[in-house]
Amino acid sequence: MTAIDLPAAKIWEPGQHKETEEEKQARLRRNELMLAEPFEVKVKRARMRIRDWQYVCRDYGKTPAVSVGGLDSITLLALVRDTLGDHIDGVSISTLEDKSIQTVHQEMGVIPIKPAKSKVEVLEEYGFPVISKLNASKIAR
Repeated sequence: MTAIDLPAAKIWEPGQHKETEEEKQARLRRNELMLAEPFEVKVKRARMRIRDWQYVCRDYGKTPAVSVGGLDSITLLALVRDTLGDHIDGVSISTLEDKSIQTVHQEMGVIPIKPAKSKVEVLEEYGFPVISKLNASKIAR
């Protein structure tokens, strides 16, 4: 199996069968292989998935757009536009992001969306994030 021939990752959803230990080990091996791949292979796979996503959007009669927040999704938007063209919109609730991120959003032409709550309301209701998203999700579970 070459790097590009790896099977697509399966996402578990509530109600689906829980993965067996064997499936878990296979998933972990697949992840190790993908982590060890050269950068160019990772970019090639990402571009293939972006094209697949474009076709899915088309098949459902939807216009592709990228939800943009922090640096990871800004990088994704840049790669999507580099792969499919600059016509792909980025949308964001930018007012909830750091000022430096808001500046990047403006420079990239990201379309701002008005949030249902202000940043102050979100922080007062949910608190200030001080740990990673991974740890926060573990705590939430």
